Amino acid sequence: MNINLNELEKKMVNEYEKLKEQIEKPNILLVGGTGVGKSSLVNLCFGKDIATVGIGKPVTQCLERFEIPGTPIVLFDTKGYELESDKHKHFLNEVVTYAIENRMEKEKQIHIIWYCIQAPGLRILDFDIGIIKKFKQIGIPVSIVFTKCDIVSDDQMSTFEREVSHVLPDIPRFQVTIKEMLHYLDVEKLCAWSIDNLPKGLKFAFISAQKVNLTAKKEEAVQTVLEHTGASAFVGFVPIPFSDAPILLGNQAGMLVRILFIYDMESLIPTIQGLIGTLGISTIVSSTRNLDRRTVTQIYSGYRDFYRRLNFCRCSGFFNFCNRIFNHRVLP
Repeated sequence: MNINLNELEKKMVNEYEKLKEQIEKPNILLVGGTGVGKSSLVNLCFGKDIATVGIGKPVTQCLERFEIPGTPIVLFDTKGYELESDKHKHFLNEVVTYAIENRMEKEKQIHIIWYCIQAPGLRILDFDIGIIKKFKQIGIPVSIVFTKCDIVSDDQMSTFEREVSHVLPDIPRFQVTIKEMLHYLDVEKLCAWSIDNLPKGLKFAFISAQKVNLTAKKEEAVQTVLEHTGASAFVGFVPIPFSDAPILLGNQAGMLVRILFIYDMESLIPTIQGLIGTLGISTIVSSTRNLDRRTVTQIYSGYRDFYRRLNFCRCSGFFNFCNRIFNHRVLP
């Protein structure tokens, strides 16, 4: 039996729009002085420059709320300030006050903090140490991000790290750079820390938005397939369009949409019919009831580079369809 491709594409479009509307976005607070490199960090992690594509809205005199079209995160960015100035102290006190007063407000609550410090300065101010401790005390996960680390020697950075560790032993620290030859240093670890410290309902959005931690995307895709296959196990595994076809079609559309969302590949949806025709897939659902977690993990074990083809093992049903889409995909 052939799949009703028009119905599948229509369902996928509807599901994708519904997912974009309903997804809960994490709020990330970026703290740092003028020229510290916050925009470069955001561009590196999310592939978007908030200065050029973000839609900013002031929430205090010192803080702006940015939403980036097509990216499921919200950034609270501290306006530029000069270190060791009166404005610097007023500024950070206001930010702390905002975080405390809005801890229970769903749209205003700060979920994680990236506290950016320029590595070339090789110092952290007492006032910044105090602010970081305040964030920690009120229960907001905070990390220190050392920016522009390619400018500093390894010995200098090691000494600086030890000094910061001595005064802030419980605060995670990450060294980052925009230099590709250095593999951006700890930026992947920064994203992994962020995922670990976000509430469960917000992890999916962050995993989709970030572009550097490919392992996280792979694991989320595996989990998505497992969840949807598990749901289909309660429906008779019969070829479309038999009695359970509407349920199966809705489930497979939902699964495919979530995977495409994880990889930010909405542009593939209009090509579904062409891909299926080209690749010769006549059914999406076949006998998948015997596939276990080990099989699924093997399917995804060949994943190496987000900008290369995904080397999945061949499999039937949902997995075979996903395999062929991602091996034949066109980047947006």
